[in-house]
Amino acid sequence: MWNKIAEMLESETPEDRVVEIFSKLPAKSLMRFKCIHKSWCTLINSPSFVAKHLINSVDNKLSFSTCILVNHSQPHIFSDKNWKQEVFWSMINISIDSGEHNLHYDVVDLNIPFPLEDHDFVQIHGYCNGIVCVMVGKNFLLCNPATREFMQLPDSCLLLPPAEGKFELDTTFEALGFGYDCKGKEYKVVQIIENCEYSDDEQTFNHCTTLPHTAEVYTTVANSWKEIKIDISSTTYSWSCSVYLKGFSLGFGYDCNAKEYKVVRIIENCEYSDEERTFYHRIALPHTAELYTATANSWKEIKIDISSTTYSCSRSVFMKGFCYWYATDGEEYVLSFDLGDDTFHIIQLPSRRESGFRFYYIFLRNESLASFCSRYDRSEDSESCEIWVMDDYDGVKRLWTKLLNIGPLQGIKKPLTFWKSDELLMLDSNGRVISYNSSTGNLNYLHIPPILNSVVDFEVLIYVKSIVHVK
Repeated sequence: MWNKIAEMLESETPEDRVVEIFSKLPAKSLMRFKCIHKSWCTLINSPSFVAKHLINSVDNKLSFSTCILVNHSQPHIFSDKNWKQEVFWSMINISIDSGEHNLHYDVVDLNIPFPLEDHDFVQIHGYCNGIVCVMVGKNFLLCNPATREFMQLPDSCLLLPPAEGKFELDTTFEALGFGYDCKGKEYKVVQIIENCEYSDDEQTFNHCTTLPHTAEVYTTVANSWKEIKIDISSTTYSWSCSVYLKGFSLGFGYDCNAKEYKVVRIIENCEYSDEERTFYHRIALPHTAELYTATANSWKEIKIDISSTTYSCSRSVFMKGFCYWYATDGEEYVLSFDLGDDTFHIIQLPSRRESGFRFYYIFLRNESLASFCSRYDRSEDSESCEIWVMDDYDGVKRLWTKLLNIGPLQGIKKPLTFWKSDELLMLDSNGRVISYNSSTGNLNYLHIPPILNSVVDFEVLIYVKSIVHVK
């Protein structure tokens, strides 16, 4: 045995040992090393090294500590009553004592130069391999917080300028997904668009006629959008986020076959029945969807043909080549998008309405898709929650199993994410972050800087620091 180990070590070159050592270093250290030596810079930028470093980072993501990315914002009001939106991104490295259940964490504020106007928000719409797909104002960006690198996506091929006058067609961004296409080996973005037209110049909701949805996909390889098929009649709102689960994707993710990142976007279309162009004069039209691939660096329209309404509480999740959204059209279900063949599917959720529970959104737990439902007891002012986990990950069929019951607890607003197998981050009604142990029932408050406790928007995700390039 020792002879084999000695032979293996002797066969390694100094360069091999450098690669092995560097691939286990944090992203921050590697960014500094790029400036020290030209050969190191070439190595760290090489696709093979980036892939090796990513594998090591993912394998260690649930080790001693967990990194949590936090997106939070609040308005800053000036003395003249003008205001602007202040956006803050932070990384929290959190761990817990196995015996005493004491939390240990540190907060690092990130300074990412997003191209913001005064009133712009930054919303997370997808996450994959250390890259976050965000909406900044009306622009979509791919951002790596660990390297502070970001890239703005090209203009949509389906979204139209604001409608003017009678019988004008209007398109509205509705939902977006981001993921990695393992077959095409590229990242993709898919977008679903709602289309409508107005029957007169008022352009109000009452005068709006809904048209079929459209969809488009962007690939990083082509760096362009193309239209794809979508057969749904739905209203999916722009603040819905995607969740990425290793292969199926609505939002942002990685196509393992194409070996590229993709972003999918759903667009709501409508028309208005008069010149007011109000919500009541708005006629919904079929949705459209588009897909962006990093290879083409462009969008293309894709087919979407489902009936759904995706609400603001839904975050798109990327897992195993699919993007997932929580959706409802009276019945609650999950809308999924296959990054490999650019198709949409519907997955039914467990029926809990007879018990008074309602599903609100989906998230990831230990490489599984999880759904959250709750029931509010007004007399006790308490919330009872259930977490369900999907056991079948082919993006079409599903088997849901109840993971745990929480509560009834007072003052809990919603769960955020699992950062360990039995530790669930939750947000209370005062905006404070709590870690809830599902085994012991213990609650631990995270005393994060005050700015996080008075925020307008609060988004968290389990983050793996990587050096994956977005350009």
